[in-house]
Amino acid sequence: ATSEALAREEFMRGRYYFEQRGTENMQRAEVHFQKAIDIDPLYADAWAALGQTHFLTDNLLAKAQADRALEFDPDNPRALSLRATVAGYLDWDFDTALELAGRAVALSPGDGDVYHWYANILSLSGQFAASLVAQRKAADLSPLYPPLLECVGHRLRYMWRYEEAEAIYLRSIETEIGRA
Repeated sequence: ATSEALAREEFMRGRYYFEQRGTENMQRAEVHFQKAIDIDPLYADAWAALGQTHFLTDNLLAKAQADRALEFDPDNPRALSLRATVAGYLDWDFDTALELAGRAVALSPGDGDVYHWYANILSLSGQFAASLVAQRKAADLSPLYPPLLECVGHRLRYMWRYEEAEAIYLRSIETEIGRA
């Protein structure tokens, strides 16, 4: 957390663009997260969010930003999720990834984003059924964030459950249209 209202405002603006996805929105998110860090250099959530943005756009910066966020707050769930993602996807260290992602979920059981990143690690490590459970939890916790619901469809598709996946994809599209 931060005591700087302007840093929090920039963070929230960044989250808005991050959740919209797409190249231009990710660039906007990066700008806002960086502004939040400029206002409060110890703001671990902003460092973690910037790292998540870079993980999706430029993997080379994500690890350093996760480590930086964890310097400021070793129990920051978003930073732990990012570091778990880096460990799994870049280092292929599934044990570390699962440990960090599980710790993030334990620290922030009501955060859909944290469950989403946990689901990704479970899937990456071949635990598809557990990944589906975690991804459904992520979508339930953040029902107005269509990418999390869409990922439920991905998990079902990986498990050859195409009809269920199709229904989820259609629901995700309807949710996206409803947001527009």
